[in-house]
Amino acid sequence: MYTPLLWIAGCGGSSKPLPVDPPATPTAVPTSSTTPSAPADTARPADTGADVCHLAWVREPTDTRHTLLDVWSDPELGTWAVGEVGTLLQRDAADGSWHTLPVPTRGHLLQITGAPAVGVWFGGVGYCTGGSGGCDLEPCGLFRLDATGAVEAVAPEVFTWIQGLWTDGQQVAWVSDNTTVHRSDDLGATWSTELPPLGWSSTIALDGLSADDLYLLQLYGLWHTEGGAWVEQPLPRDDQFYAMWIHPDRMFLATYNRYVFQRDADGEWTGGRLDLPATPLGLWGSSADDVYLVAGGDFSPSGAVYHTTGDGTWTPVLEDTPPLYAIDGTSAEDLYAVGAEGAVYHARCE
Repeated sequence: MYTPLLWIAGCGGSSKPLPVDPPATPTAVPTSSTTPSAPADTARPADTGADVCHLAWVREPTDTRHTLLDVWSDPELGTWAVGEVGTLLQRDAADGSWHTLPVPTRGHLLQITGAPAVGVWFGGVGYCTGGSGGCDLEPCGLFRLDATGAVEAVAPEVFTWIQGLWTDGQQVAWVSDNTTVHRSDDLGATWSTELPPLGWSSTIALDGLSADDLYLLQLYGLWHTEGGAWVEQPLPRDDQFYAMWIHPDRMFLATYNRYVFQRDADGEWTGGRLDLPATPLGLWGSSADDVYLVAGGDFSPSGAVYHTTGDGTWTPVLEDTPPLYAIDGTSAEDLYAVGAEGAVYHARCE
């Protein structure tokens, strides 16, 4: 899930990159320069069992040059990616190729998720087409792929920004541009809404373990549902937070200034600044001890994928790619990273 740096300022506008902190010595996480790096597209052991899986990263062909901003993969429903100018891609499991599907919007699609019981859901931000006032906004909205594969507009032209999207296979929840949280238990036929007491700040991600255990990450804040109320959580640093991933045993956060933190069951944050080539924008793991980070962004010349076993050390496993924005997978042996130039990288056993 990603909020592009370029669009935080508003409709199709541009914003200057924020100043990056000067190099700092990590407080608990060694910088990547202290650990041996694996060459791009080169295997790494996924486990230490008798049958060792070596992951190799391979770029798969797509039929778009648009930047891909989110990816979602499911063993039953397949693998999907969304991006700029209404780009929706589906992966052909037979040959690993990706193909564009038609959608009823040219808005930038920022979020995609789903589950077998509710299908595939995606949405984003309106597309600025110019005009006398500087911006004629073409609405985006929230969409769902029905059982036949057709795209259904669940909330068309009502809200201009889908900033967080989550489902547990029963409830679907998303956050609109005024930080209202919308929930539905009937595939979008009806919605309940709640307005958490959030300060003004762009929503970055909505994630959690259940409908009663959700976290909402803002650029400058973190909130958690507790007893039906949204409660602000302490953050490890005064920074802009750009990525979040949650596991029952551990939470990971990443910031604009290239800090990565993890919070274990004791509630304490540990982490520090990494020597990343770009801003960290996506986190995903198959377990608390197998977590990946992608780096990239609108102002980055290149991207990379890093990996940790949960010990605080992050090692590069894929480098010198186009800027990357999101990562997801179905297991430790099957994951995808997406980014600029229609790039899709697939990590699989060899």
